[in-house]
Amino acid sequence: MPSPALTVGDVVWWKSGRYLVVSLTHYSVAICPIVLCPVPSHRADVKPSWFDAINLRVDCEAAIRCVPFGVPVRFVEPAGYQATGELVARVRLAIGREVSARQLEEAHGFSLLQAM
Repeated sequence: MPSPALTVGDVVWWKSGRYLVVSLTHYSVAICPIVLCPVPSHRADVKPSWFDAINLRVDCEAAIRCVPFGVPVRFVEPAGYQATGELVARVRLAIGREVSARQLEEAHGFSLLQAM
């Protein structure tokens, strides 16, 4: 049963950073970090539109790093604002692409160390 205080698309605070909720259950929440100045950028980064940036209270240079991880729901604090459904859909699509890319890399043994 999902936590009644949180929904998918909510922005939460965890360890002094902001994160986007991409999935949740009663006990845990899957979150993606909102990176304020991603240098270097990551292939799984999703840049918010100007409207989404206003909703997330970040500038347009920020990105959502679509590499989710889970934490207990009791450790996150709602920030009080939410991403649009369109942005959540883009983030979920990017998560799927990142998972597929990592599976391909693992299956074929791709590695930066092998390239050197």
